[in-house]
Amino acid sequence: MGEVLIEMRQATPDQVNIVLTILDDVAQWMKAKDVQQWDSPPPQSFVDFVTEEIPHGDFYLAWLDGVPVGTIRLDWEKSEMWLTDRDAGYVYTLAVHPAQQGKRIGERMLDWAAQYVYDNGKRWVRLDCVASNQKLRSYYAGLGFTFLGVGKNDDDVIEFAMFEKEIGDLEIEDKSDCDSTGECGGS
Repeated sequence: MGEVLIEMRQATPDQVNIVLTILDDVAQWMKAKDVQQWDSPPPQSFVDFVTEEIPHGDFYLAWLDGVPVGTIRLDWEKSEMWLTDRDAGYVYTLAVHPAQQGKRIGERMLDWAAQYVYDNGKRWVRLDCVASNQKLRSYYAGLGFTFLGVGKNDDDVIEFAMFEKEIGDLEIEDKSDCDSTGECGGS
């Protein structure tokens, strides 16, 4: 399969339901595969969080042929579970709709995130997943992210596997791969 061309756009307040639908569809798909990452349906506290955060510009949608196929959230602040400080951007809620998986869209979204983080003066990309999600842990390791260890969320309830990667290792020097308009991928 050839490279796919996705366009990354900042989610707008009228797209809250698109973001939540993608996340819920992925959560249901994972649950059917006996993988725990997110709750389905999402709890009201998470719906409220997404609704409140989208106007701040932290959520993005990946578009393929005019259709939203994924979502990602970028954050510039380290949460309590990260034990070390880094000059980093933090990736959260990375999700590719189940009907679009297998096209390397998640990888393209991470490439875009790395470029965006780099363009904002940061040297590292950090991300996490539920510690028991071995498939996602392997996926991140396969993309060259270094496993840092397991930490707990701010409530000390859920364990997360934490990963990071220096942006220089992400091979983002070829600016044609992810340009400033949000276009990523080859033709």
